[in-house]
Amino acid sequence: MLDPPSKRQKTRDTRRLCRDCLPDKETQAKFNDEYGKTRVLCAPCARKRGCYVVRSPCVACPEDDKRSGRYGGNKYCGEHAKQHGCFTGIGLCILCPEGDKKTAAYMDEHGRARQYCVTHAREQKCYAVQLPCKLCPVDNKKQASNVQGRNRCSKQILRGACERDGLLYPASSQKVRL
Repeated sequence: MLDPPSKRQKTRDTRRLCRDCLPDKETQAKFNDEYGKTRVLCAPCARKRGCYVVRSPCVACPEDDKRSGRYGGNKYCGEHAKQHGCFTGIGLCILCPEGDKKTAAYMDEHGRARQYCVTHAREQKCYAVQLPCKLCPVDNKKQASNVQGRNRCSKQILRGACERDGLLYPASSQKVRL
């Protein structure tokens, strides 16, 4: 039987916190210090002390500006992987031109997930608003962000329209909290 939520342990590993950031903030320690002790510094503190190490460095980057290699068997960074032809994007739009692929988030006509970007999903009539704004007109619903559970689109947030006690107040009478 599970303990009630208030008595469950935190999922964050509190044993590995950055020694330089404590007690101001709790930052995960993933880098060694200057004496070789493992996992005692966070990335910004390791950079300050000069013991930051790039993991899986790109073989094509210059020595003074190494980036992590994530492509081609962890040999190349994204920029050099594109130059060497081993860059493979996951979830890219199938209709975007080869040089300018965008992230696909919408399914196609056959129900296959993550096939089209927003632009091509609208062109193919596959676009569906996933979280509609509750203040937009019914015939023109826009995608809303769930800011504090209000389900409003960015246009309504910028206008300052919000619900308080079931009434709409103009932008001049209150500040919008995000």
